[in-house]
Formats: sequence, structure tokens, C-alpha cells
Amino acid sequence: MILETVAAGAVAILSPYLAEAGKGFAKKAGESLAEKATSLYDTIKAKFKGDPDAEQALSLVEAKPESKGRQMALEELLVERMDGDADFAKTVGELVEEAKKADARNVIVFGNRNIAARDVKDSTFITGDQNIVDRS
Repeated sequence: MILETVAAGAVAILSPYLAEAGKGFAKKAGESLAEKATSLYDTIKAKFKGDPDAEQALSLVEAKPESKGRQMALEELLVERMDGDADFAKTVGELVEEAKKADARNVIVFGNRNIAARDVKDSTFITGDQNIVDRS
């Protein structure tokens, strides 16, 4: 399990959940995904309890969930905490996977140079830097 990927997935799930204050998120995303996001949030919040730095990072994202800087700080902290606690890392990883499966509306993609597509036929996907495509 790559901890940075798990942390990025957790924050990708939590940010819209926190922006919609939980209840509104359930209406938009569906009950199953909302339940998984709630479990993920509760797990992280419980792990961070009593750790002032961690509590502050989480509360900053709660206050402004769309802030990329705050999201990155939370991701970094999650990686640190998961690196020091294999059980916590396993639980967060499982919850992220369950949340991704519960999201019937979207494909959650995170990390550099990734793409996601549904129902694509007869198409070419080109990724990388400074590519030149000639269709002559």
C-alpha cells in the first residue's frame, strides 16, 4: 500500500464531504458514499484526538475544504500518522477503497498523470509531457 496514494484518496473523499457539511453531501453523492465518508472522517478524527498539530490540520480543512494548501497539509499529516501505525493505515486504506466503490456517480482519480473514463470506444489516450501527435 502506498501511503501517499491512500492519503490523497482520503482527502479527495473528505473534501467534498466537508464542503457539503455531511447531510447535503448525502443528497448529492448518495447514502452509501456518505456513510463511507462519515466513517473515514470519524476514523481520522479519532486518531488525531489529543494531537494538537493533527487536530489543527483537520479543523483547517473543515473550515475551508476547497483549499488545496490545507488539503496537502492534511495529506502529509495522514501519511506521517499512517506510517507510524499500520492498523490505522490499513483501516484508512480499506475505507478509501469502500468509498470509491460506493461512488456510483464518479470515478475518483488521484495522483499525477492519471486519467479516468467511462464508456469510451475507439479512442486514443496520450499521456506524458511535450507530446506531439500527428494524425496526417
